[in-house]
Amino acid sequence: MKINILFILSIIIVKVSYSQTITRKAQPVAGSYFSNGNINLSATIGETFYATLGNHTNMLTQGYQQPESIDTGVYINLTAFIEGYYVGNSKMQSLFNTPGVLTENTVSDIIQVKLHSSYAPYDSIYSCNALVNTDGTAKILIPASAIGNAYFIVVKHRNSIETWSASPVNITALGASYNFSNAANKAFGDNLSNMGNGVFAMYSGDITQDGSVDFNDYPALDIASNDGILGYDANDLNGDASVDFNDYPLLDINSNNGVLVVRP
Repeated sequence: MKINILFILSIIIVKVSYSQTITRKAQPVAGSYFSNGNINLSATIGETFYATLGNHTNMLTQGYQQPESIDTGVYINLTAFIEGYYVGNSKMQSLFNTPGVLTENTVSDIIQVKLHSSYAPYDSIYSCNALVNTDGTAKILIPASAIGNAYFIVVKHRNSIETWSASPVNITALGASYNFSNAANKAFGDNLSNMGNGVFAMYSGDITQDGSVDFNDYPALDIASNDGILGYDANDLNGDASVDFNDYPLLDINSNNGVLVVRP
């Protein structure tokens, strides 16, 4: 059988002096992962590929040729603080000392960033997760197809109120930058908490993620607090890796003030 060389990605031959077992593995989608002994393969982009593996020393992979043009994307440089994690001086709690969570000490948490259409009904166009640093900065890779368009930037966090940019943000060939932290009016409806000294943050307390800080958020916090939950948990409103009485004040204040999502 004649093998088309366009389908051969790599051949690594160290030793062929003994018999070997050959297996054929189909990777169905991009982003998948396969491991066989000390051989690891990961599919990151492109179409379905096939891997033919030898016995530890030989490996042959083959698959479809990648597209000529690949969407490398552009970045949104974002700044946003989480109210409960804020410790002052434009810094937030770090996840570095959280049991079971291995991150650099500059990482505060994970946020979800979404791009929504600038026109009603403001559909979600793109979504991804990103690490937000203790200084509030995050770098979000978005498709290059977003260039030339304007979107509302929406930030979600595991126990904070979903927060929308005040207006649609233009995406250029250089990407975009947006800072939620330097003025209340950077959020739609001025929906940010004033931390003092010109710093603003997303409201904390929406444990149920139903768009409102209210009585529905108390039961989960009560249970977790009574159980003495430690580590990474959505009920940990102040980010100190412990669910306890210190998490109630923010929930009390924001519940009493009727804090909820404000969107177009």
